[in-house]
Amino acid sequence: MALQPSLRALQLGATDAPNTLEFYIDYVCPFSRKAVLGLRDYVIPLLSSGQFKLIIRPYVQPWHWTSTLTSEGALAIAKLASHNPPEQLADPSRNAFWLYTVELMEKQEQFFEAAARSKSSDGIRQELTTLAVGLFGGGGQGSSASSGQVHLDILRGPQGGVPLGQAIKDLLRVAKVGNAGNSVGADVKYCNKLGRQNGIHVTPTALWNGVVDGAISSSFSQKEWRQWFEQQLGPSKL
Repeated sequence: MALQPSLRALQLGATDAPNTLEFYIDYVCPFSRKAVLGLRDYVIPLLSSGQFKLIIRPYVQPWHWTSTLTSEGALAIAKLASHNPPEQLADPSRNAFWLYTVELMEKQEQFFEAAARSKSSDGIRQELTTLAVGLFGGGGQGSSASSGQVHLDILRGPQGGVPLGQAIKDLLRVAKVGNAGNSVGADVKYCNKLGRQNGIHVTPTALWNGVVDGAISSSFSQKEWRQWFEQQLGPSKL
């Protein structure tokens, strides 16, 4: 249930909530998409109970070659968002990492292997940057977000006047020589090391207070989620 400082944005809900629900997800896994959209519709509204917090952990599945790239894109947003105040990160409607995660899942097929087979890694990183600019503004054009909304003032480039799009490009850029990767490579490694250490194999995988719960399904309905939470917390806690 730990998070390094650069990944504070992976957590939603009150930081002092007594319980923790975690999800390991792969951005090009169809079942992870179902899980994330279910969380958006059925679990996020329950965060206001203050009984639990939610942590989303990007988890690269190497048989999808775009999995690393999409995880990098999401973690670049998380790194920039980590400078936002804790109360903003706790609010799903103002947490840039969560909003980007949902948007990326909505447009998941754009990054499937068939769609990406003739693209370069730099080209895909540019698409991930464009997705963020369309969602958070800063590109000088209308929204390209699936919801039609631009979430202005939620995510900006670092101090010094660097535009958001350029800040994301800088984080994702790979050096022209060597094998050091980019500025979010360490965060990708952290997420995968934690998952391997804890024996995470498939995505999505859900944990409740640090223990894998195989009863949780990516296809849970609203009724099934409520029943599950009532089993964990009691019916009077939500």
